[in-house]
This record gives sequence, C-alpha cells and structure tokens, in this order.
Amino acid sequence: YDTGCGAPIGHLSEIGFLTPDMDAELARLSKLGWQVTDALSSEHSREVKMDMDPSIGLPIELMEVRHREK
Repeated sequence: YDTGCGAPIGHLSEIGFLTPDMDAELARLSKLGWQVTDALSSEHSREVKMDMDPSIGLPIELMEVRHREK
C-alpha cells in the first residue's frame, strides 16, 4: 500500500492499525506503556511505530489517513 510517505507498507514486521485520531490514540497507548520508535508523515498520511520497553518483540504501527478536501 502506497501511503504517500515514501515507504510502502505491506510487510509483516509489526501489526498495523488504522486510526481516525492519531493524537488521541498516541495519548491512550502511552498511558499503557507504549513508546513511539519511528514516525513518518506526508500530506496523505501519518504513520507511527510503537513498542514497549523492554520490547515485547512485536511492535505496532498506527496509520491515520488524511482525507483530501474536494
């Protein structure tokens, strides 16, 4: 899947989730001990990888797709 961030997704190195509100999800997950390890952003989408410390061995990836104004 071409996210527009220059890094296509479709690999199996983490579990990915779409979210309609990245900021709210980051706040919720950080309270549970998840930490951002990497982030990408473009005019089309915003992606964040997260893991626990110490790592649980299977990070998660969140993606918020930005909708274009018509």
